[in-house]
Amino acid sequence: MPQPQPLDDKPLRYRPVDRDMLRRIMQRTGDGSRASMRDIAEVAGVASSLIAEVLSGEQDTVSPDVAEAWSARVGCDLLVLWLPVQRTTIARSSRTPAGSAVAR
Repeated sequence: MPQPQPLDDKPLRYRPVDRDMLRRIMQRTGDGSRASMRDIAEVAGVASSLIAEVLSGEQDTVSPDVAEAWSARVGCDLLVLWLPVQRTTIARSSRTPAGSAVAR
């Protein structure tokens, strides 16, 4: 199945569903282990300060790569932990011409 693509060609971002839930899941992941901010940062390829900022609310969103890596490390489905921030659609081979009516 094709991956959702943003309608406006801006990069898709993900916002945590619940920051407290992220912290709790990090304490006991899908395999029963604990995942530290450093663990998440390492698998996501980012600085651990970014992970701390997301958990504190200072950073509101992350890239798809970070959300996917974080979810995989804690053993939880992406959309259980993260909400896409932008309106998305399934990519099509051609775009609807400007000014065309689109069914809602």
